[in-house]
Amino acid sequence: VFEIDYVVGVEVVEQGPLRAAIRFEWRYENSRIVQVVSLQADARQIEFDTFVDWHEHNTLVKAAFPLDLHVAAVDAEIQFGHVRRATHRNTSWDKARFECVMQRWVDVTEPDFGVAFLNDSKYGYDARGTDIRLTLLRSPTYPWPEADQGEHRFRYSLMVHGGDKDAVHRAAEDFNMPLRIVEGGSDVNRAGLTAPVSLLAVSTDGIAVEAVKAAEDGAGVIVRLWETTGRHRAGKIELAPDIIDVAVVDLLDEVVEALIIEQGALRLSFKPFEIISLKLGRSAG
Repeated sequence: VFEIDYVVGVEVVEQGPLRAAIRFEWRYENSRIVQVVSLQADARQIEFDTFVDWHEHNTLVKAAFPLDLHVAAVDAEIQFGHVRRATHRNTSWDKARFECVMQRWVDVTEPDFGVAFLNDSKYGYDARGTDIRLTLLRSPTYPWPEADQGEHRFRYSLMVHGGDKDAVHRAAEDFNMPLRIVEGGSDVNRAGLTAPVSLLAVSTDGIAVEAVKAAEDGAGVIVRLWETTGRHRAGKIELAPDIIDVAVVDLLDEVVEALIIEQGALRLSFKPFEIISLKLGRSAG
């Protein structure tokens, strides 16, 4: 294990009331690494915006974070859920997990405090004790000798939280899909039409909208919701005024059960990590 410690330069590049940032530049053999480490006002996470010009082979690059927490396992996001993995090496199975996979986050949590690592494109990590290392580059020579060579741009983040997995999920969503401002026309207002209305709104923590698409038969809209924290939840889904019928459907959009709309909303019960697909029918007007 070699630490990349040849620092070429350190510079404060932002020092405003809303954000502060420091730019670091390192050299390693024939490669160059530049990071802008930033913190926004009132934020609970530090972001690492990273540029790498890499020209090494058979070299694994990791970002290491030693944490002062008392835990025996970490949680890593998988599709529609998360999985818990031990951080010790008590068994041969534990020893074989020298590298593990995640999707958008890996989290180390005590009962009332946790540290989560969010990423936008790096899906490997290892955890030993309370040392977490994110895998940034691998640069193998087989089966392709030029793997990971050249320029890379990626981001990851360290976030502190109060032990709430839903907060981690929402932060990972925001980190991977930040809000975009899109300029629109004013034809709707000039025509005297009403402003657009949201299709639905979820008013319960721990329930997320994962997908919205047209129904396969062309009649209605399919919405997939899921429980994000591994708990039983009763959720309230508020619907647009023009939604007149709702049904639970399977992955082929076949109706499983018709639901009752009460005062413009649905009441749904979710099992841990359960996915529920709804078909929404709208009025012709």
